[in-house]
Amino acid sequence: MRKFKDMTLKHRLSLYTAVLLLFSALTVGVPSYLVAKIALQNKGEIQLKNAAYSALDIISVLNDAVENGDVSLNEAQDRAGKMLIGEKQSDGTRTIDTDMDLGVHGYYSVFSLDGHLLFHPTLEGEDVFSAPDQSGKSMPFYFVQDLIEKAQSGGGYTYYDWLYPYSDAVGEKVVYSVYDPNWKWVISVGSYTSDFDRDAFVIMEIAGVSILVSLLLGLLFSARYMESIVSPLTGLERAMKLIESGDYEQVPEIERKDEIGNLVRGYNNMVHTLKKANEDVAARDRRISYYAYNDMLSGLPNRNFLREYITDRVAQESGVSDYHLVLMDIKDFKSVNALYGNTYGDGIIEQIGEIMRLMKREDKIFARVSGNEFAIWMKSSSQEAVFEEIHNLKVQLNEKLSYHGFSQTVDFFTSCCEFSENSRTFDMLYQKASIALQVAKESHYLHTIAYEDDMYYAIERETRMRGLVETAIRKDEFLLYYQNKVNAHTEEVVGVEALARWFPAEIDAIGPSEFIPLIVRAGLMSRFSSYVIQKALDDYPLIVKKFGPHVTLSINISPSIFNSDNFVEFVTANIAQRGIDPSKIYLEITEDFLVSDFDRIATKIKMLRAEGVRIALDDFGTGYSSLNYLTSVQFDEIKVDKRFIDGILGDFRARALLKSIVDIGRAFDYMIVAEGVETEEQVEVVRRIGCSLIQGYAYSKPEPIESAFQL
Repeated sequence: MRKFKDMTLKHRLSLYTAVLLLFSALTVGVPSYLVAKIALQNKGEIQLKNAAYSALDIISVLNDAVENGDVSLNEAQDRAGKMLIGEKQSDGTRTIDTDMDLGVHGYYSVFSLDGHLLFHPTLEGEDVFSAPDQSGKSMPFYFVQDLIEKAQSGGGYTYYDWLYPYSDAVGEKVVYSVYDPNWKWVISVGSYTSDFDRDAFVIMEIAGVSILVSLLLGLLFSARYMESIVSPLTGLERAMKLIESGDYEQVPEIERKDEIGNLVRGYNNMVHTLKKANEDVAARDRRISYYAYNDMLSGLPNRNFLREYITDRVAQESGVSDYHLVLMDIKDFKSVNALYGNTYGDGIIEQIGEIMRLMKREDKIFARVSGNEFAIWMKSSSQEAVFEEIHNLKVQLNEKLSYHGFSQTVDFFTSCCEFSENSRTFDMLYQKASIALQVAKESHYLHTIAYEDDMYYAIERETRMRGLVETAIRKDEFLLYYQNKVNAHTEEVVGVEALARWFPAEIDAIGPSEFIPLIVRAGLMSRFSSYVIQKALDDYPLIVKKFGPHVTLSINISPSIFNSDNFVEFVTANIAQRGIDPSKIYLEITEDFLVSDFDRIATKIKMLRAEGVRIALDDFGTGYSSLNYLTSVQFDEIKVDKRFIDGILGDFRARALLKSIVDIGRAFDYMIVAEGVETEEQVEVVRRIGCSLIQGYAYSKPEPIESAFQL
């Protein structure tokens, strides 16, 4: 007690701070560890349960294949073992190789009802019905019997001690078991609680480090407190001596409202008036200069600075022959702002600016030249070295953005132009790099593109093509081809899809993959879509004449016209003017419609269906949220993307996935159309899976109305 009383105020404060911080850290750290451990164990058990039922789904699909005669029972069961555990080695063991997240030591086991291991990493083929767990207790626990009993009762968890795979060490294990009635298998999937607790121990370690750091910081801050009292007084004494020599210098401001703070503020107010006028003028000049050459949001130099810097370097001529101007444009930045808000987008710009400032070197200057466009003036020995350096820069940017809490991956369109005799000024360099950047954007190419003279001529051609495509719309030069949609069971044509084609007089035929992007970039998509809708509706009487009144007409709709305010009225009015039954018209939309403005699009879909018009979801499965949209929006038809069809002959998983899509469609009472079916073999597989509507070259190619509907 006497020693405590003899302590200085500085030392007492340090002790108080250390005790308080230690208590606070323990109060937060220990409960956090316990809560995290419980949560991780619960999550792990749910993963095991899900994995067990996933195994039942795999076996169900394989059993269907056996019943369909695609594979033998032995082959299907061996395939199940490989998919659940892994390939069997020459020594009888299996290397654990599964797509399921079962923890570091987790694996599947398959038992027969009499306790024989049908599939197991190390004990395959052994009778373990009466095997006790490895706890060493006097009353043995026959866990295999418990697994079988719980599996036959509908599934359940079993807890016991067992050896780690390929090890003599014993760990606490949790297993979820289910029963497959098809093959009379008991499938168990288990892992060790140590796998689930791993992150909890990390939390405990972090808490320990935090306690140590907090103690050190607390001691440091308390030691500095007394210094904060003495230091201002010393500074005032020194400043008052400077006044005697005519040097009116302020002392550092302190955020204190006590006597010391008042003393410092009083002194600074005294000298402030004498210096204010000159400082205001100097500060104003500095701000003007800074704003002229720097970007406020990113903190990087702006285009003006980069122009002057490069101009000065080029004027020197020597030492710039190996330099390149690189442009980096953030991909889909408008969408990022729309989805996450401008504050989020500004945060990305700020972080990129901060990261680039740290990377600045004498031979590498960064600048922000427009909203989401950055420029780099860099020295590099070759174009390949530029490409590699930019690739590494992108990786570093995303790593550091992720570290700062930005979950959104940032992709860039990038281009470069080398300083040369033909590009001796900033404007020439920037123009050529911008042309290459435009090529990267239009081709959605995410690697760096170097400027080539052909790009300039390509842009010239596109400008000419935009004029031609606008004229083609105005003069009705586009043709509509139609492809049949066939009932695979009756071979009856139940519908057709309208597809635009263009054969300009001045040049060779241009495919949709080229002229559709042209139309989009020219801002003519809404006008073009209106034109196609009206043209297809005009052709519908000829379609009915060929195939009968039951035939439907499918028309692809662009987001630009679908988002227009009067789209519903436009469609219904044009259908009514021609006396067409609205239920015969399918409007095909893609998933990107729903991403842009889900609530508004869903409302329009509901309005169109209320008028009798049908809605089809095209290219199903190519996005990331299709299943979510199926539960939120009512469609009439789902068109399975061609990529799901291409692999169904040689890939069992592709067939299983297609069957799942068909089953989902049936569950929602949607018509399912398989697109891109090209061979009789594919037709047979699609028909056997249960998809009756087929569109593709196996039945017909797109044809113009003059040939496709001749009677």
